[in-house]
Amino acid sequence: MKAEKRKELQTNFLADRMGRLLQGVRTGPQSKSSAAVWVLTILSSGTLLLWYVTGARSNRSPLWVKFEEDALRGDRENLRQLARDNPGTLAARAARFQRARLLLEDGLAKLYSRDSKEAINSVQQARKLFMGLSKECADDSVTASQAILGAAKAEEALVGIPDGDDAEKSLGDFDKALQYYRDLADKYPDTFAGETARKRLSDLEESRAEVEKFYKDMRQQLLAQAPKKP
Repeated sequence: MKAEKRKELQTNFLADRMGRLLQGVRTGPQSKSSAAVWVLTILSSGTLLLWYVTGARSNRSPLWVKFEEDALRGDRENLRQLARDNPGTLAARAARFQRARLLLEDGLAKLYSRDSKEAINSVQQARKLFMGLSKECADDSVTASQAILGAAKAEEALVGIPDGDDAEKSLGDFDKALQYYRDLADKYPDTFAGETARKRLSDLEESRAEVEKFYKDMRQQLLAQAPKKP
C-alpha cells in the first residue's frame, strides 16, 4: 500500500507540474516553456544505435548479437558488463552509449518527482559516461557530437536539482552546459547534434535570466516537496 501511495503522490505531483508548465506555454514567456520542454524531452539516439548496429551486421559476431539483445531489452546491467568484458571494441563503445542513453532517458522521466534520488543518480551517471565517450570518440564527428549533446543535456537538467538543502546551489553548472552547447555547435556545425546545440544555445543566451529563474524555481519546488527530516 505504501508503494502504491508513493506512486499516486508522484503521479499527482508530475501532473501538477506538467499542468503548470503547459499553462506557462500558453501564458508565460517563451523561455520558460522552452526550458520545461527541453528538460522533459528524452534524449533520442536511435539513429546512433542503428549506425553502430548497421556497421556491425556484416560480421554478425556473437558479441554484436549480445549487444543487440541487451540493447533491445534495455538491460543496463548487461550492457555495463559487456563493456567491461570487451574493452577496446566497438561493441563495448556501443554498449556504453546505449547505457548512457537509457540512464538519461530514465533519469529525465523521473527527475522532477517526489522520489527523485535514483533519477538524479542516473542522470549523473549518464553525464559521466557521455563525457568519457566524447573524448574517446573525438575522431568521429557523429558519435562525438552525440556524446557531447548527451553530456550537455544531462548538465543542464541537473541545474534544476538542488545540491543538498540549498536552493541557491545545484548539481549542474549552467555555464558549463552553455559551454558544452557552444563547443558542440562550433566543432560540429554540420551534424544534427551541432545544429540542435546551436538552437538551444541561442535560446539560453537570449533569455538567460528567465531560464535560470525557472531552474531555481524547480530547485525550490523539489526542496519544498522533499520529506521532512526527523
